[in-house]
Amino acid sequence: MCDFILKAINYLVDNLAAICSAACAILMYRHTRKVDKFTTNKNYYSKIFDRYLIDEIPNTREYIRYDYKSKTIKDSNKFTDKLEELRKNCLFYKYCDRGFYDDLNVKIQDIVDYTMNNCNYKMNEDEYIEKINMLNEKIKNLYEYIYKDYLL
Repeated sequence: MCDFILKAINYLVDNLAAICSAACAILMYRHTRKVDKFTTNKNYYSKIFDRYLIDEIPNTREYIRYDYKSKTIKDSNKFTDKLEELRKNCLFYKYCDRGFYDDLNVKIQDIVDYTMNNCNYKMNEDEYIEKINMLNEKIKNLYEYIYKDYLL
């Protein structure tokens, strides 16, 4: 009788150990896949976005200026061209993360439209400052959106 109970306990412990081992293996596999996916996404993000977010957009944004003679915003073409270039380089996401791609396109188009709609508009310096502050806010929102998705 004692021998039977010991064998039953041994059988239960062996099966419990096997189940725990299998569960740990499954959890490790899922974790490894998640880390691999994050690393792959990070590489794609870096390849696509780093150049634009760190260098291209800020540098071309600096060209935008207020022309005192015509009382309009000048030299925004380089900036909007870089945004359009960024949009083209993001086509990868159209096929692998459609929601991100669509939202990103809306944000980029909003900045381009805002910039182009205010270029030929005559304004005083105070209005220019207001327009530039709004443009900077839109750019900040674009960066936050990209990095929020990048870091998740």
